[in-house]
Amino acid sequence: IPYESYTALGAMEKKVAVCAGYARAYHYLLQRVGIEAWSISGTSINPTTFTLEGHRWNMVKLDNKWYYTDVTWDDNDYDLPVYSYFNITTKILSKDHIINTDLA
Repeated sequence: IPYESYTALGAMEKKVAVCAGYARAYHYLLQRVGIEAWSISGTSINPTTFTLEGHRWNMVKLDNKWYYTDVTWDDNDYDLPVYSYFNITTKILSKDHIINTDLA
């Protein structure tokens, strides 16, 4: 996987991205319009293989409440947009995502 796949530039300009590139691009765009957000790392259950793997998504503050968005999982090969992981609660996210709480 090329390095730029992990960057916002790779996602937005080169059109190549893994979850880290998606999350960094979304974080950048949210910051540009004044929305507080973070890029979060952890693990998730791969929806295809049902195995745990490293993953990155976003935490977004709207109306003084925090939500999660997983841009990677909402991307697909269809013409219709998917919003299953757009501004969801911790309870919903926790079904298949585990936040990395190790800050060391």
